[in-house]
Amino acid sequence: MSKTLKTAIPFIILVVFAGTSIAPLLSTNSMKSLINFSGTAILSNTGDQTQTGTAERVYEDNTYTITLSANLKDPTEGSHYEGWIVRLSPFKTTSIGQLSKNTDGTWIASYSEQNPQTDYETFTTVIVTEEIGTGTPEIPNSTHALEGTF
Repeated sequence: MSKTLKTAIPFIILVVFAGTSIAPLLSTNSMKSLINFSGTAILSNTGDQTQTGTAERVYEDNTYTITLSANLKDPTEGSHYEGWIVRLSPFKTTSIGQLSKNTDGTWIASYSEQNPQTDYETFTTVIVTEEIGTGTPEIPNSTHALEGTF
């Protein structure tokens, strides 16, 4: 083995080690958590113009919060409304909870998470579905009561 190669091997190992150690600190996802964002989505139903709503999201001080407010007809007996945020690529849905009816007749849901590991900025679609039963399903019903985008 040549003297140059013997000298270069420890240097190459050092560079590879340093690169793999520092890479997570430079990744887009870890840097993204430092960036605040907010937005409002207008929710509508193309089949029923009386059903409308808004979703407001904020990521600030390492806390993600989304609040949904909607004008909806009462769901079918034995059903409930569920709010969802959707990331289109790669596809993923996350429930933000069941909607509750206020005394003024408005349906609302709120979701908050501190120090999230999820990049919520990539969830750009909001949907409201009518779900059968009282539990939260793993995937949303394909019929949307409301939908919109940030």
